[in-house]
Amino acid sequence: MNVRIVYVLVSCDDDLYYETLSLSLYSLRLYHPHDPVEVVMDDETYRRLQSMDAPMLRDVTPVVVSVPPEFSVMQRSRYLKTRLPEIIEEGKFLYLDGDTIVCGPLDEVDNMDVDIAMVLDLHKTDTFLAEHILQLNAKAGIDTTVMRPYYNGGVALVGGTETARRFYACWHQLC
Repeated sequence: MNVRIVYVLVSCDDDLYYETLSLSLYSLRLYHPHDPVEVVMDDETYRRLQSMDAPMLRDVTPVVVSVPPEFSVMQRSRYLKTRLPEIIEEGKFLYLDGDTIVCGPLDEVDNMDVDIAMVLDLHKTDTFLAEHILQLNAKAGIDTTVMRPYYNGGVALVGGTETARRFYACWHQLC
């Protein structure tokens, strides 16, 4: 695969994000054993992984970014995720959430010429989860009466284009 594979990891002693991403990476390696993987992480997470001699650090390229120290784990993660085109800087990449299990080869993304491609979310409106998410959106003041596509940001093919950079910059401002 020629497209760069990118994860974001922000983790502390009280969570299982490192372990979850390790499972995702394991599933990816079943189909792409030698493809380079970059893991964007904050400096606190990087220090933690170094101190525990995390095996993951021997299999990926860590991309360490300083994040405002007052940010919570969730804020640090969103900060990094919504700035990926700035952090990665050039070229197309495939972003995978740390809880993504890869179930087959991903080579076809090499042939996709897109600014941004994401997986549709809420495409099964009869499921409990879709109803729950729609209720949460309504509580947040999002108009859910008009049918429109929603996208899952957990899997994204991001072209190294100005459109992709502008999309992520806008997303970053909204977070």
